[in-house]
Amino acid sequence: MSALVPIDTLGQEIKARIEAGDKAMGKAEDHYLAAGLQLAEARRRVAGDGGSFRAFLDNHGIGRSRAYDILAVTDGRKTFDGIRAKAAERAAKHAATNREARLSVSNGQVPDAHGGKYPASWPQDAIERIASVEKKYLDLIVMTTKLMPRQYQAKLFMAFGLELKST
Repeated sequence: MSALVPIDTLGQEIKARIEAGDKAMGKAEDHYLAAGLQLAEARRRVAGDGGSFRAFLDNHGIGRSRAYDILAVTDGRKTFDGIRAKAAERAAKHAATNREARLSVSNGQVPDAHGGKYPASWPQDAIERIASVEKKYLDLIVMTTKLMPRQYQAKLFMAFGLELKST
């Protein structure tokens, strides 16, 4: 079947399937599994030609970690849910670290009743107006994210230090 496909074409097809998997929420796993089978074939063929699989991945713009995760799922050593859980765990840890670092820098600012940090010299009514605008902004983000796929919702919420509630 694909033994007749040139190796460069195979790399392009793999990249396209991974991108299609990223975009097509309903068929993502099917695309990833098909890409995994092609990755396994590419690895076998590149090794048979004495080449480097890592170089193959780099030449085709395929991330190494992503490729090895997809291969592991295809081989049955990992699951998509397990990979997603690990990624969410890493992202949450990174967000918490960044949040702690941001909060540890005071620059002469003091925490206020709204949970944000504002210069101590600012009048309370200005702080309340800013807090009101921030709330409206976050409400707009929440409304917008309802139109996004779930994985992007989680990333956006983490970027703002918010918790995404299950629906």
